[in-house]
Amino acid sequence: MNFAKPLPPADHPAHLVLGLVIWSVWFVGIYAGLSVYCSRAEDASAAGIFNMLNIGLLIFTAITCIKLTVLAMLCWRRGQGFIGKVSASLYIASILATLTIAGPIFFLPPCT
Repeated sequence: MNFAKPLPPADHPAHLVLGLVIWSVWFVGIYAGLSVYCSRAEDASAAGIFNMLNIGLLIFTAITCIKLTVLAMLCWRRGQGFIGKVSASLYIASILATLTIAGPIFFLPPCT
């Protein structure tokens, strides 16, 4: 049984919103995870920036950025015309938004 759904073609209009949907799921996921962790942890900021939460958030961020990069390259190379190029640009914008919002993970301890 194959549970993986194939992606739409690179010039399909669904790619115009897919990058921002992936970004929004990542955004809600990291802040929900951070909120739950900080409500349960006794003193999470004492460990500094090298703790399990920050490592998990960085891994989740890396997976999201890799997926967005692969989709951007797919749309840029295989997309024909306007929709393919704009979709690739929106994937790149989603990558930049992900990295911008993930920036504090590299420098700040959680739950401060």
